[in-house]
Amino acid sequence: MDALAWSGGKDAALALRELEDPLLLCVLAGGRTRGHRLLPELIRAQADALGLRVAFVDLPENPSNDAYEQGLADAFGEHDIDRIAYADLFVEPIREYREGLLARCGVEGVWPLWGRDTEALFDEFVAEYRAVACVVDDSLGPAFLGRELSPDFRADLPPDADPCGENGEYHTFVTDGPGFAEALSVEVGDTHREHNDHTGRHQHYADLRLPQPF
Repeated sequence: MDALAWSGGKDAALALRELEDPLLLCVLAGGRTRGHRLLPELIRAQADALGLRVAFVDLPENPSNDAYEQGLADAFGEHDIDRIAYADLFVEPIREYREGLLARCGVEGVWPLWGRDTEALFDEFVAEYRAVACVVDDSLGPAFLGRELSPDFRADLPPDADPCGENGEYHTFVTDGPGFAEALSVEVGDTHREHNDHTGRHQHYADLRLPQPF
C-alpha cells in the first residue's frame, strides 16, 4: 500500500497531487501532530474532505527516537505499507535519517517535492490552496498565527526566512484546495509558547478548532 506522511500542512498537500489514493499516515505526540501541533479531529476533517483514509501513529509527548521508530515500524506492518512519500524539500539530514529508517523497515521512500525551488512552490501553493499558519518560531512571532498564506504573508517574512518555512520558521493547516470536496473553517483559540528540541528554538502554536455546531 502507498502512504503519505501527512502533517496537515501545505507541503504534504502539494505532495498529495503526485500520488493516487494514498493512506494518510499521521504521527501524534501527546495527542497532537508532531511539528504542526494539530488535534486529530482537524486531520480527520481534512481526510474526510479529501475522501482519503487516515491512520494515526499515537506516541507519548516528546517520544524518544526508539519509540518514534518503533511506532512507525508497527504502522508500516499494520497497514501493509510498502511505499511512503515525504514532502521534504531540501534538508539533507532529515532525508538521510528517513531513508535509513525506511531501509531498516523494508519500505520504499518517495520524495515528490525534493529540490523544488521554494519561492516558486510558495507561489504555486497560494494560487491553488488556502492554509493558515498554525506554528511559528520566534523569528516570526505569535502575530503570524492564524494568518492565511498569501503574497502579503510571504512579504512579511524575515529576509532570511525560507518562503516555505522549510527551516522550521512556520507550519500550516490546509483548509481548501484541489481534491477538497468542501472548504474547512477553523477558529483560532489560545496560543502557546514552547521550546522545539529539534530546531533548538522556541515556537508558538495556536489551538485551531473546528467550529462547534449550535
